[in-house]
Amino acid sequence: MSVAKVVELVGSSNRSFQDAVDTAIQRASKTVRGIRGVDVVGQKAIVKSGKV
Repeated sequence: MSVAKVVELVGSSNRSFQDAVDTAIQRASKTVRGIRGVDVVGQKAIVKSGKV
């Protein structure tokens, strides 16, 4: 039987989505051991003056 622990994280970055994910995982790994995967549920971007 397999057991999994699911932790919800929210990451943000002014640079990129990759940077947001990296930052969230880096912080979570300080207290959560054995992180093996990430499921990105959504992405959002801010639009100002017609530009992302």
